[in-house]
Amino acid sequence: MLQQGLMMPAGLAVIEQAKQNGAWHFLDDVERLELPEDLLQAFELYPDSQRLFERFPPSSRRGILEWIKTANPHFSQRCVHIRCRVYFGSFY
Repeated sequence: MLQQGLMMPAGLAVIEQAKQNGAWHFLDDVERLELPEDLLQAFELYPDSQRLFERFPPSSRRGILEWIKTANPHFSQRCVHIRCRVYFGSFY
């Protein structure tokens, strides 16, 4: 958009603000499909859950990881365990 002259000053300002407050790179680890520590711990509690998680297509894994990362911090641990039970509970 920049090269085509389609980016407006307001759009550039939002990009700069996101770079300054960390929002620009907030989901970089999710895009790389890096597993957070709390999810790895939950996988240990539910046999085969990591193997089953890895069978999902990358887009589904990304969605799950984003859901976990953007969850309210007070509930994120609970969210991880709920996801493990919902997705993998029927396999036990």
